[in-house]
Amino acid sequence: MGRRRPRSEQQTEVGDLGCPGVDVWEWMQQNRAPMFPSKTNRWVLLRSLNDGADDNTVRTTCQAVLAKWFEDVAAWDPIGETAGMTRVGPADNLNIKQVSSERIKLDPRAARREDVGYPPVPVLASGPWASVELEFDWRSHVEWIPWAVWHSGMAALKSTRRCPTDADWILDQVGTPLVESPPELSQLEKGGKIVEETAEVVKEAAGDVVRWVVVPLALLGAAGTAVYLAAKRKLRS
Repeated sequence: MGRRRPRSEQQTEVGDLGCPGVDVWEWMQQNRAPMFPSKTNRWVLLRSLNDGADDNTVRTTCQAVLAKWFEDVAAWDPIGETAGMTRVGPADNLNIKQVSSERIKLDPRAARREDVGYPPVPVLASGPWASVELEFDWRSHVEWIPWAVWHSGMAALKSTRRCPTDADWILDQVGTPLVESPPELSQLEKGGKIVEETAEVVKEAAGDVVRWVVVPLALLGAAGTAVYLAAKRKLRS
């Protein structure tokens, strides 16, 4: 368990300032979500739809909230796209498998929100909601994080963002991993994937002849990118 905060720190996280009746820092330390290094982690999240979000918005904001939850974890990397998959910090090959209006149940499960040991049990804000199933390869040695909850909007206090009551996002279930993570791609391999994807974009726009002229320019950094975009605009004009 982590260190216990001095009383002066606790006063900024308790009561009406952020989360009435809940010591948020203590709640986060006591309620932990298991993480499985070098394995494909399986999660189900619940997301409030009080903002009217559609399926695409749920998927996009899912990446953003994961970045918030993982920002304090070692081995942090920025969000990036590789071969159609997303990396969010140490969560590699993020795959949002489905968004459903029904509660998705993982089997087998390693943990679920109803079993958190330090009250209260995290709950969404009342109203419509969606269930989100996702998988990612955990590229960190960290074996737990605070049970994930998040409040969106303009809240400034961390205690408000992490308050487990009336939340906009909550971790509902953690599945038991079923497979090992694939080997992590090197930077050179990732670069090759990007070139392949660029080739497909150009091929769709102009065919194989232009493909072999433009794709090598992607390896030249900013200059290559500028030429590529100019060629793409020319082809569409």
